[in-house]
Amino acid sequence: MIVTKVRFKNPQSSDFQKTVNERVYNYFSENNISIHANTEMKIKTFVLLATYFACYFAIISGTFSLSLMWFFAFTMGVAMAGIGMSIMHDANHG
Repeated sequence: MIVTKVRFKNPQSSDFQKTVNERVYNYFSENNISIHANTEMKIKTFVLLATYFACYFAIISGTFSLSLMWFFAFTMGVAMAGIGMSIMHDANHG
């Protein structure tokens, strides 16, 4: 079975992308906003990573009750989802 990639070439799409990129860059320039992570993003990243690793180390320590370890595992999963959906998503946008 041969799989071919479907591509749609629109000669105007490059103009659209250029226009959007220029407008976004101008917005950030006019409002004196950095195109890199702001303080809120850094705090969010720290909290999610700290939560994930704190739960991980609490689980591997083995000093807590089984029900509390399940809570840590659940919280670790939520933190991992937050890392993927928030940090990685924002990083992909640049």
